[in-house]
Amino acid sequence: MESILTPKFFANSIFIVGFLILGMVFFRFSKIFKHDAIRLFGYSFFIIAIHIFSYNSASYFNLTVGNNSIGLPLSLMAQFSLYFYILLTIAGFNVVLGNNYFKENWLKQLVFVAFVISLVSTFPFASETTVEASMNRYLLRVSFPQVLTGSIFVALYFWLTNYVTTQKSVGQSVVRYALLGFGFLKISIAVVAYYFIDEPLTYNFVQGFDYINLFGVILIGIGLIIWLLENENAKLNQAQSRIDFLSCHDQLTGLANRNNFLTRLEQSIQARRNRQFKTLVVLLGLDNFKKVNESSNLNVGDQILIAVADRLQNFCPTASTIARLGGDVFALMFERLKDQETIDLLVKKVESVFDASFLSEHQSNFEITASIGVALSPEHGVNAEKLVKSAEYALFHSKTNGTGRLTSYQTWMTEGLEKDYQLQAEIKEAFLRDEFVLNFQPLIELSTNRLNGFEVLVRWQHPQEGIIPPSMFLPILDRLSMMSELDELVLRKAAKALAKWRSEFDQSVYLAVNLSPQHFQNEQLPNKIAELLKEFKLKPDLLQLEITENAAMSDIELGINVLRQLKLQQVTVAMDDFGTGYSSMSYLRQLPVDKIKIDRSFILSLEEDPSAASIVKAIASLANGLNKKVVAEGIETSAQRKFVNEIGCYEGQGFGLYRPLDFDQATGLLKSRLQ
Repeated sequence: MESILTPKFFANSIFIVGFLILGMVFFRFSKIFKHDAIRLFGYSFFIIAIHIFSYNSASYFNLTVGNNSIGLPLSLMAQFSLYFYILLTIAGFNVVLGNNYFKENWLKQLVFVAFVISLVSTFPFASETTVEASMNRYLLRVSFPQVLTGSIFVALYFWLTNYVTTQKSVGQSVVRYALLGFGFLKISIAVVAYYFIDEPLTYNFVQGFDYINLFGVILIGIGLIIWLLENENAKLNQAQSRIDFLSCHDQLTGLANRNNFLTRLEQSIQARRNRQFKTLVVLLGLDNFKKVNESSNLNVGDQILIAVADRLQNFCPTASTIARLGGDVFALMFERLKDQETIDLLVKKVESVFDASFLSEHQSNFEITASIGVALSPEHGVNAEKLVKSAEYALFHSKTNGTGRLTSYQTWMTEGLEKDYQLQAEIKEAFLRDEFVLNFQPLIELSTNRLNGFEVLVRWQHPQEGIIPPSMFLPILDRLSMMSELDELVLRKAAKALAKWRSEFDQSVYLAVNLSPQHFQNEQLPNKIAELLKEFKLKPDLLQLEITENAAMSDIELGINVLRQLKLQQVTVAMDDFGTGYSSMSYLRQLPVDKIKIDRSFILSLEEDPSAASIVKAIASLANGLNKKVVAEGIETSAQRKFVNEIGCYEGQGFGLYRPLDFDQATGLLKSRLQ
């Protein structure tokens, strides 16, 4: 009996190890990119390694040892693994080209098909010993699979050639030409080996092809990796472009948002400061729009807002910027104006937008009117904030005097600030009377459903009005520069809650507290946090501070310095509402934050807007690549939870998981979870 340790044995060992390494590389990439095609190609490389082992083992037992009882099952395994490899390769390319997800039950179907074909190719002529039977076995087990594989590779080349892409891909070109060359070579080898099987050079020729086979598969594998990396990079660039667009545009109408409008307005005012030109700002608010939403549904309201945006763009083409400032309020900016007559004509053009009714998708007519406020620069404001504020006062005056009114700003509109003084006094009283209370919204670890912590939400328990949400009192506090006072109050209350839970339970959860920009940009913040933790004897990891992108980037140098000091104290920092501010992916590398919280607007749009899903996936992929945990805000459905969990989000929060709880409810939830 010949020894098994022949040069062919060592060559085949190299082939097997090579394919196994290639398979492991693809599985590593599949975990990073979570792409079904990469996983299928990884399977195929493992399967081809099994094929080489079983085929050569079958040859050894059938030809060298002469033991057909062992050789026949090995031949069956060789045929099965070969056809399974072919089917996996086709499935992988189908996923790449069609962007389809591969369902797990399809794998069972592929196994079944491969097994049936392997039975047909293995058992005919298995027990016969004639030369003709030997040739037929070779045809079924070797030549036909080689020709079939080569033909499929050539067909894949033409399939890829017809696949239209928007950009040139080096990886796709490598794969295409490797498939074409490799396919023709396989067919040629099969034909030569079959018709010249007894020639002395044929064996060496086929053996040499084995090395070419390994090289060809490796070349295809490298091309696939390059191609998939190019695709991921293209998706990331598209997501970044989408984020950049959403950061300065209204998501519903596509118009400029408030920040974008203010930026352009400021540029216009500064550019014409020393010239004899005026800048006109027209603010319009839809009258009784709340009743439209209440009498129909939110979709109808959205349709009307979109229709108003379209008409404004069609009716007012000379407006340099048209924006939706929020809700039902729109703004228009007109530049390089000299005379009052032109200004009056432009305002009348805006009014004419509402002369005709608006039609919903259900063919219902809605008679919509709008109140309008007008302000001019430099008379009514020498900067964007002041000019828009003047227009807002004029709009407010229009609305208080009926519907469909037009009001130009007058200085007397802001002479009486009694309301602000009253609100300021009430808010100061709220601090003295301890009227600010905390709610706690659970943060759940998505993969285990474990309760990790709570986000702290502040409410104003007004003695007459009841619970007042933060959307109503935070802007007042911000305008009165009292946000830091509220932050310090919330931090102390949160620390007190943590200390109480620590005394009642062996195990505690963390609390996430939002910080205002003016508080975060305070160099003394790290010292204050350290003193607070020391006072309540708390571990640093029990407190998580949440900041917005704008807070971190308003003074990037100071922001990074504060973040580094907090990191040295082992205090967790999360970037909140990611995707709504500066939103540049490059900033994530600079800012030493621990978590990224994807803004709820993207999560809420997952099921309706495919671009939102791409954005969320891109953010999660990049953040995970930078070793930053990802939190999904605003989860409301099981489908949203499943999606964010699958793309690698670590934690989630939202009404679909838990609504905000008061202290007693949060304590009860914590107790039940710990039990």
